Amino acid sequence: MRLRLALGGVLLAAGPVLAAPPHANSLLGIHWYPNTDSISVGQATDVEAMSNGAGIWLTEITHVDPAAAPPWDQPGYFVSHCQKASVGKGHGFVFRIQPYWDCNVPHPSDPFTVAQYAEAAKSAATTLKDYVHVWQVGNEVNIRGENRRWNSSSNNYTGAMWEPTPEQYAQTYLAVRDKIHETNALVAPRQQVVLMQAVSPGPADTFRYMDGNEFLFRMIDAVPDKSKIDGFALHGYAEPGGTNWGYDGFFNSLREQIMIIDSFGLGDRPLFVTEFNKHMPNANEAIIGAKFLHRAYQNVADWNAGSGGTLPGLPNHNIVGMTWFVYPSGGWSEYSLLRWKTEIVSTDHEQNPWYAFRYAAQQNHPAGAWGGGPTEIPQYSLWFEDTFPGSAIDQTAPLPHWKIEPVGGGTATVSAGRALLRGNSSNFGGASLRTAGYAFSDFTVEAELVVNNAARASTASNEANFEVRVREGSRGYSLTFFTSASLQTPNTIILRRVNNWGENVGGFQQVVGGNGITTGDAFRVVITAQGPQLQYEVYENGATTPLVNWTVNDGGQRTGNIRVGTYNLNELAVERIAVGGPQMNNTSSANAAWWVYR
Repeated sequence: MRLRLALGGVLLAAGPVLAAPPHANSLLGIHWYPNTDSISVGQATDVEAMSNGAGIWLTEITHVDPAAAPPWDQPGYFVSHCQKASVGKGHGFVFRIQPYWDCNVPHPSDPFTVAQYAEAAKSAATTLKDYVHVWQVGNEVNIRGENRRWNSSSNNYTGAMWEPTPEQYAQTYLAVRDKIHETNALVAPRQQVVLMQAVSPGPADTFRYMDGNEFLFRMIDAVPDKSKIDGFALHGYAEPGGTNWGYDGFFNSLREQIMIIDSFGLGDRPLFVTEFNKHMPNANEAIIGAKFLHRAYQNVADWNAGSGGTLPGLPNHNIVGMTWFVYPSGGWSEYSLLRWKTEIVSTDHEQNPWYAFRYAAQQNHPAGAWGGGPTEIPQYSLWFEDTFPGSAIDQTAPLPHWKIEPVGGGTATVSAGRALLRGNSSNFGGASLRTAGYAFSDFTVEAELVVNNAARASTASNEANFEVRVREGSRGYSLTFFTSASLQTPNTIILRRVNNWGENVGGFQQVVGGNGITTGDAFRVVITAQGPQLQYEVYENGATTPLVNWTVNDGGQRTGNIRVGTYNLNELAVERIAVGGPQMNNTSSANAAWWVYR
């Protein structure tokens, strides 16, 4: 629902009425400025106190299907609202536009068509031309509840849920974008900027019908002329119980989305985080939210000023602005800054989210560049290599941040230049190294692996295996090696579907002869993914002829993490992992000595 909260304020100093700015100068922002019905032009609110007088970004929502949206949701209402929220205050707008709540992509059989949606969007851009030139088309289409059919009996979007494809969203985006571009905003620059929707980040589950990264990749891929993509909205949230007050998980999610965008050469397009927050149902969680909030702004400002944050040597694709969801209290009070201003007595920015926002505003974090990222990803270079020196993961730069994920009492440790994945004689024991915060679409990965102990970690499971997964999301691909100790398909290499382990992708399966896959065996795995084609090569014990040489054409998953892991296996040594472009040409030659003298 549209939150309607009247707030009092004091009049600003008298002077000329200033035109609304083209966009805010600050990185900071909020979702939903308070209701403006009871204030006059130029009258300050609690928002200006919280923003320390800085011009910040405001995310607003307007609905354009007149059969469903009440007057206060339609563009006409927001003319006065935008004037009162921005004139003399320096705030800039990102307007989310859609037919109505729970409708982002009109169903082909619904009475309000995509063509009508596009025309209504053009009318909205004309109505709000004095204040708005940044638009977001739809929101989190990959969520099941965000897409409902028109219900003729209730004259609203309360009908059956349906699941628009990324391609259907892309067609809707292009139609709306092209119509909005037929109008000129009166705020400079007059060019309209129409953002592709923010996906809901996370895996496919009962909440999402497609994982966020995969939907993002596919909706970009579905636009034939990429020059018609003006920019992107992103969403990210504090990881519950995560490190650095949840910031690390939050930014890992953002970086994966940025990597997908940059993989298409779109690093020059503006990025806006139009939702970020921390769930704050109680005071203890609100204190964590305060710590997360101002650190998120500081760290993203540092990201904007840095380079090499996705791939070595490449500039960081900037985030223009980040709007906290939400400012007002009411229907979303468990995320509200205003609520905790008074419910937490402390005014310390480490304790109170409202004061944390004001503290961040006092740091004067500037808006990010409109783009600033790479427009080409090197196809021949080594992007990172990890040989696991020292005594801990992530000791060599540049490389991604590995996330250690133990299973059933297993562990991952580093010793003598090897990452050791151990089952520890526990039921189903194992561990894996997964790239955290990095999503790879087209690439080559090379992994050098040694089976230190091929036995089952526990007799409770028939399996003992290790695997290399690529494009891992809700689906993806697992090259799985079952050892000689496995009672299930022993001495066999199988290409399987992640999260649907019974699916043999492409029918590829090979029994390893001789002693099979046993203690002391060394394998070099090279996987190249480019478009829907994946090439798999496996070399055993230093051989120059591949034991496995498979080519599979499968579009089931187009982007995701890379993982090396074990299941119910006593011990696997990971000697080296390298990742680069699909034509990476410096993989094996530098490691010939390893194979000869190991």
